This record gives sequence, structure tokens and C-alpha cells, in this order.
Amino acid sequence: MIPIHGPSNPAQSPSPSSVEITFPEPLLADAETLGDALRAYSREYGVRFKPYDGSDPSVPLEPGEPPKYFFYEKSDGSYQLVDIHIERGAEVICAKQDLSIRLQRGDAVRIGQLAC
Repeated sequence: MIPIHGPSNPAQSPSPSSVEITFPEPLLADAETLGDALRAYSREYGVRFKPYDGSDPSVPLEPGEPPKYFFYEKSDGSYQLVDIHIERGAEVICAKQDLSIRLQRGDAVRIGQLAC
């Protein structure tokens, strides 16, 4: 199972007397590729991922630069730009928009702020 961390993951419920910092629980998905993982996340949380096309002037794509980022659209129509990375051991792989990347046992997918 591949853990997927993203904006729609529900927060863990700490005990009322706890002062621990809690992080959202990841979605665990049976996914062979990054595309499989994003489809599982979309089904679970009712969101859509659309490849970013460079249309936001504050986040331009440089000429010749491979496309990267995604529009992360919620069911209410609101959206944000996200960057998607795969954590593989000590390595962090920037997926760009390559949904065919094969996931390996121990990988984790992170959907979050623009990072690269």
C-alpha cells in the first residue's frame, strides 16, 4: 500500500489531554503508478487533478521547461496549484506531470505546495 499525503487528508484525533503535534493521516492506496495513486486520492476525496498549463502569470513555465504542477480542484470548484513528489528512501523525486512513474514498495506520495 502506498501512503498518499495531501491537502484533503483528515487530521488525526489526538486525545483531549494530549499536547502532541498531529499530522493528517495518509490515504493508503493499492497503486502501481503515480496516476493510479492520484486516481485513488480523487475517488476518496472527490477532487480532480488537472495538469497545469502555465496560465497563471504569477507561476510561469520557462520556455523549454518540462510541464510541472497540477491544478488541485475541490468539489466546490475552488482550486490551488500543487506540486507532487515521490519519497523513495532518502530520495525525493519531482514527478513533474509524469503519471506513468512506477511506484515501489516503501514509496510515499506527497501532494503539496510548489517546491521545485
